[in-house]
Amino acid sequence: MRHAAPRSVIGGLLAILALALPHMAAAQGRGGKTPANYALPSDIIAQEIAFARLVDDKGQWPAFRATAAHDAQMIAGNAVVDVQGWTRKQPNPAAPLRWKTHAVWMSCDGSYAVTYGGWQAGTGVGPGAQGWFSTVWARQKRGDYKWVLDQGDTTAQPIPEPEWIDAQVAECPVRPKRPLGAPPLPRDAAPPALTDHLSGEASDHTLVWTTRIAADGTRDFLLRIRVGTQIQDVLQRKVAPTHP
Repeated sequence: MRHAAPRSVIGGLLAILALALPHMAAAQGRGGKTPANYALPSDIIAQEIAFARLVDDKGQWPAFRATAAHDAQMIAGNAVVDVQGWTRKQPNPAAPLRWKTHAVWMSCDGSYAVTYGGWQAGTGVGPGAQGWFSTVWARQKRGDYKWVLDQGDTTAQPIPEPEWIDAQVAECPVRPKRPLGAPPLPRDAAPPALTDHLSGEASDHTLVWTTRIAADGTRDFLLRIRVGTQIQDVLQRKVAPTHP
């Protein structure tokens, strides 16, 4: 579903790093280490690059399994499938999917990120097939990222590739200041652990995604992030049901 082009990747990384470095320096403690809850979109872009390279090195479905969380889900046709189990039953295509990442959105705390881009089909999907994809990435306990949800659809024409990879980090919630000597402010309650990744939200509630599948197979996908003081829609896709 995706394969990042060198021009977009290198240019996008440089632009993102240029914006991120001043904030990283401000966020670093005395030990010089970046906090674990810091959002850095270049980490996600690097994951996408590694994912694409792994497809070339190990094949399409082994790469999907290696980069996915143990409970990751994927939408194949009208069905929601378990990635680790379902991909083991699929023949590995001789010519795998290729994709290009166009955009990444990330929660303020870096706990979740969502990528979007265009893909082109290898053999077994259909000659000249292309479309869009969107993938939800979740930070793991060790600080690395695995993806937990992958979905997309076909399009009549290839999706235009932007000059740069667009990266947007959600605005952080503003916590009220406490008077000197007052007890610490309570932390916002984190959302419960997800068992179904079709819909969810970041730990700090600044990034929310929703996937709704109707009885007839029609699918609606919506991504929202915090911009200023409001949660705004940044990506919305409607998918018609797939007919055999």
